[in-house]
Amino acid sequence: DNVGMGNDYTLYAKCEGVVAFEYKAKRNRQYVVVKELPETGDVTPTALAQAAASKGETLTRKQKNLIKYAELGRPGSRTYE
Repeated sequence: DNVGMGNDYTLYAKCEGVVAFEYKAKRNRQYVVVKELPETGDVTPTALAQAAASKGETLTRKQKNLIKYAELGRPGSRTYE
């Protein structure tokens, strides 16, 4: 589901989402599945976390990390003096 395979058996996602490993069928084989993220429009998860923080809501660890890394900026974008 939402996973493609290249000629060299490389697996790739066909959509944005979360990778999960599931057992399907009678043979008890493990399959790779990409579960699509819910549609939030053009709002990024970082923007949603910042909005929740400004409202004073309790943040999850993931939301705290998103805010922390947004403040740091992209790797290599800093200039050192």
